[in-house]
Amino acid sequence: MKFITAVVAFSITFGFSTVLAGLLGENNQTGQKISSLLERDIANGQEMEEISRFAYSPFEYAEVVTEYVDNSQAIDDTNLPPDFRIAWQTHMQAWRAHANFLSRNDYMKKKISVEEISKITTEQKYEILTTWMNVLKIARRYDAVIPFNAY
Repeated sequence: MKFITAVVAFSITFGFSTVLAGLLGENNQTGQKISSLLERDIANGQEMEEISRFAYSPFEYAEVVTEYVDNSQAIDDTNLPPDFRIAWQTHMQAWRAHANFLSRNDYMKKKISVEEISKITTEQKYEILTTWMNVLKIARRYDAVIPFNAY
């Protein structure tokens, strides 16, 4: 009887540890996928910053930002967890709103005041930063490696 009990206990323990290891391995795979997305986005952002150094007009800068948004929105997130995808898409929406603002004709033609441009830009940059911090917070839940230059 002790032998049977020991075998059953071992089987249950082994089964539980196998399931747990599988779940942890899946989470690690998810973390790696999220890390890859973050790395690609950060590389896009670094490219945007480098190119924008040579943008000598608001129009050129708007084009650079729009290109960054297009490239980062094209990163495939379909196999990532829903909470991360929502955070990521919200972040990209914040960037898209900023790119659209920069590309607007009234901005280019200076139909709005410098103060209004500054106010809107500050609000949009705050939204971008807030949504990015949320992306990183959720990424950490999945044990994603947060690159040192993510902040």
